[in-house]
Formats: sequence, C-alpha cells, structure tokens
Amino acid sequence: MNQKVVLITGCSSGIGLSLAARIAKDEKKRFMVSNAGMGLIGPIECQSIDEMKTVMDTNFFGLVRLLKEILPDMKKRKKGHIVVISSVMGIQGILFNDVYAASKFAVEGFCESLAIQALRFNLK
Repeated sequence: MNQKVVLITGCSSGIGLSLAARIAKDEKKRFMVSNAGMGLIGPIECQSIDEMKTVMDTNFFGLVRLLKEILPDMKKRKKGHIVVISSVMGIQGILFNDVYAASKFAVEGFCESLAIQALRFNLK
C-alpha cells in the first residue's frame, strides 16, 4: 500500500474540513493544502498596526513558512501537489477589507511567481 501524505492548514471547520475528508479518500497523491486564514473588517483608521501585522502574518507569512518547510522535500522527490486557497479579494478588493485584500493580493502574487519554479520540479 502506498503511503499518503496530506497536509492541510485551517481544517478545523468549513472548506478545510470538507477538503480533508475528500482528500483522505484519494490513495494515489500527496497534497499540501494551505487554507488557514483570518479576516479583518472595518475602516483602516479603526485598525491597529498590530492587528494588520497579525493578518499578514497568518494569511501570507503562514503560507511562506509552510512552503519553506515542505518544498525542499517535494523538489527532491520531484513529486507533489500544492493547493493554496486564497480569496476573490486577492484579485479585487472591497470596501472595509483593505488589509485582508492586501494579504490575499500578496498570496496571489507569491503563488504566481512560485508556480513557474514548481513546474520545473514537476510539482502541481
């Protein structure tokens, strides 16, 4: 029997939990799913810099830290799947979601750049 390796962040409920249950049935592939995130809603003048840093640390740097840990092994094996769940607000911001949108724009840009490198190592 082939060993399955599935790493999902943010799977205590919602999309992450559903995804974990569905992927658990797949016996062929290795996955890394980045789903963890948090929001921050309201006018910018009502939010502290520390709150903003927490959103960026969770939504963007959390993904970066995770990839720094798992990419070397995936590259060495030339095998694996990376799934990053972002948000429509990574493409278009909306009222009172400035910081959340900024964190998701960062995720989108990072992943677009990373995708080029990942393809060279047969990562999908």
